[in-house]
Amino acid sequence: MGSAALVAALLFSLHSFLEKKVATEFRELNGTFGAIKFDLFNRSIKVENIIWQTPNQRHPHEAVIKRCGVVGIDVFQLIFRGKIHARQMLLDSGSIYFNQRLKIDHTDSSAKEFLIEIEKFIIKNVFVEVRQDSVTKFQGLLNITVGAFASSHKTLASCKLGFHELTGSTENLLINNGHFYNTKVKKIRFNSEDGSLTMDSVILIPLHAKYKFARMLGRQADRMDLSVKKVEIAQLNYWKLFDRIVSIGSLTITEANLLAFRDKRIDTGIEPNVPMPIDILRKLPFAIAIDTVNLVNSKVTVEEFPINGIRPGHVYFDQLNARLLGLNNRYTESTPHHANLLADGRLMGTGLVQAAFTLPLDGSQDYHTVGSLTNFQLADLNPVLENVANLRVQTGHLKKLRFDFRYGEFKSRGTLEINYKDLKLQVLKANKEKSEKFLMTIILNSMVKDTKDNSVDRDERTGVIEVERNRKKFITNLWWKSIFSGLKASFAGKSGNSVQHRIKK
Repeated sequence: MGSAALVAALLFSLHSFLEKKVATEFRELNGTFGAIKFDLFNRSIKVENIIWQTPNQRHPHEAVIKRCGVVGIDVFQLIFRGKIHARQMLLDSGSIYFNQRLKIDHTDSSAKEFLIEIEKFIIKNVFVEVRQDSVTKFQGLLNITVGAFASSHKTLASCKLGFHELTGSTENLLINNGHFYNTKVKKIRFNSEDGSLTMDSVILIPLHAKYKFARMLGRQADRMDLSVKKVEIAQLNYWKLFDRIVSIGSLTITEANLLAFRDKRIDTGIEPNVPMPIDILRKLPFAIAIDTVNLVNSKVTVEEFPINGIRPGHVYFDQLNARLLGLNNRYTESTPHHANLLADGRLMGTGLVQAAFTLPLDGSQDYHTVGSLTNFQLADLNPVLENVANLRVQTGHLKKLRFDFRYGEFKSRGTLEINYKDLKLQVLKANKEKSEKFLMTIILNSMVKDTKDNSVDRDERTGVIEVERNRKKFITNLWWKSIFSGLKASFAGKSGNSVQHRIKK
């Protein structure tokens, strides 16, 4: 009985000591809790209703956690070294708020060092929000398991992750991208064991209306409105991320819908030069190596309000599918010289567009595009031609259009061959009603042949592409200008120079 009483007394003393030590540590961190329970046999602690906040700050860091459990505590380390080392730690239900502007002073040499090592750290149903004063920059509901967690700095300001496992999900993610966009993701699931990462319902949301966007920015710019049904990543090497390397087997984007709008009535302002696509990737502060990128069943709409227009014009591609092979932004002699992109879709929902792109990875600027458009009613282009070029197609069937051009930082050169019949055009006045300019229509139709099919010599159906690149615009602008240049030349044939003056860019 005496021995039993002694053991009970020792256990009670140890329990009291641990409770006081935990309470002291919490107070030093400006925290409180409602209840605490120790299980000395399992070396575990369960704490309920934790509240923590940085002191004397207008917008502090703060946390409210319903339950916190620590299992497999090294009692010796805790008592004699003031270090928490445990097999597992669970944060269950609650919220954590972090203020980016709040700076923690690390210069106080008298502050006590707080040491913690957790072999498995689990966050369950915890809402996390990162603020910049009162502005939300990031928020989401986390359910995460991390294989290792450590902190060895004063006041928990510095954390290190050295995981062998990262699994879980985030839900209802919101990221503030600045004054012009928010990004929302319904759910992200990730698993380092099988190298997977999946995002459901990704939305890029402009924060200003179409005609206000560029005015708020102070210069002409594309306003992007994007939604993606699903993004799936396979064979992601999570450990290489610590070395600033994004290594992926395949990236699949399903049912993306992009609307790009530009108001050309707004002053361009001072626009920087836009690098070529691979140059943009090469300037990233991290390496990218992706074996395959897939785009599945997507749509891109480009809308533009002309400088002297009265309404916007638009063109769209739907049923878009594409595959990019061998993307790498850190070229070496042992890696391929080029990445290859194959794409197909429907122009204005009807004509079949097929294209192949060669993208140089070695810095050579030797870009190459070849493709075709088949079985297209040219009148389907009226939504863009009427408002951007003051032209209307009355009739015209395009059997096939082939293009082949090379381009780089400054120029695009190539050829375009056309095969069409029954073409009739109208030149329009730049007024609200878009009424016809009869004399100009007669002149234009007299100079443009109504039919150029296989009965016409190929030379007469082929136009030369030669375009100076506008270095202030993205590469899509050069693609469009190259094809449009070849179209004008092939429509006009030997009379190309005079007709090109009548068909405005």
